Amino acid sequence: MKPLNRSVWLLMALTLVPLLLCGNGAQARSLAQIRDSGVLKIGIREDIPPIQYRDQKGELVGIDPDLGRALADALGVKPEWVILAGSKFREEVLLKQKVDVVISSFSITRERLEVIDFSNPYFTTGLAVMIRAGDRAKIRSYKDLAGKTVTATRGSTGERLISELVPDADFFFVTGTAETYGALRGGKADALINDKVFLDHAAAQSPDLYVLDGTLSADQYGIGVAKGDQDLLNYVNDLLSRMKADGKLARLIGKYSKFDPGLEPEAIEGGTLTSYVVKPGDTLSRIALQFYGDPTRWPIIYAANRDTVKYANVLNVGLELKIPSSARAVDAVAPVKEPAVGPSVGDGLKGKLKEAEGLYKGGLIDRKEYEEMRKALLKRFMEN
Repeated sequence: MKPLNRSVWLLMALTLVPLLLCGNGAQARSLAQIRDSGVLKIGIREDIPPIQYRDQKGELVGIDPDLGRALADALGVKPEWVILAGSKFREEVLLKQKVDVVISSFSITRERLEVIDFSNPYFTTGLAVMIRAGDRAKIRSYKDLAGKTVTATRGSTGERLISELVPDADFFFVTGTAETYGALRGGKADALINDKVFLDHAAAQSPDLYVLDGTLSADQYGIGVAKGDQDLLNYVNDLLSRMKADGKLARLIGKYSKFDPGLEPEAIEGGTLTSYVVKPGDTLSRIALQFYGDPTRWPIIYAANRDTVKYANVLNVGLELKIPSSARAVDAVAPVKEPAVGPSVGDGLKGKLKEAEGLYKGGLIDRKEYEEMRKALLKRFMEN
């Protein structure tokens, strides 16, 4: 008997993968079965503040537990927590139908979408930079990290991103993320990089630490459901839409973290647009760096393409994006209190102010930039 060649072995392996992933062949529970059982089985971690953790009373709290309770309440059932030993088990518990949903800072990625389904994103974050508060005058953006030392775990996405953006940066490597804070405080590093949601949480408890504005990458969390469980997926998406519309989701997130609407801007239309076709390896932040010289401007591109880009960190090669070129003009302004504008202001100024307001509401500029633009426009009007 002739030995099987490499191609045949590969074909057999690919054929077996779906069978292995399906575990014992059980089917995901239907909505009716979940309601009849009286519980919603939720896969979750318990050690990642402020997303999911135990408070001093031992109660499971955070953005994800609260969202899980909201989903269970909407279904008229109680949440049953299935505690995950690590992030690597999130797909597994869905594939083996051990849970109905996973709500556990579950980043939406192309690879995961091949084996499970995700809801629409409910939380957007991304890598950001933290420094000592006393260094704010010296380090204003990631560009100021040239010649500085950044602490990170070796091989992390943070290390790769800083190496790409700031080739002249040095690194002080540690074995665990928790050690980066000690390295920063102890002067062994000038900055650290991690997801902004975790840095904001740490800075809120430590006035000696400061998080730079903006995220250098896009990362979105979604609720994971079993592949093909369309009824449950539709129900979850409908609930998220209602929670966003009535402000409940923003309030829920705001209990534990800074809710940054700029990372999830409303779709924008109009303005001068440039077309760009997505290439292999492209991300919104890399495209923002190419067009605006600043990767933190990726929400601008996301806002202009909400109709075709479902997930901010999953871009399909060949997709044609609209790049708002008007954003190039909004780069340099610093904050001041918003002045009042009376009805006597000239029509030209009114139009400019309206345009600035549109940029702000569309997520093209942040609050500080909007206030600075208003100040500059009013000053120019008074001088003319």
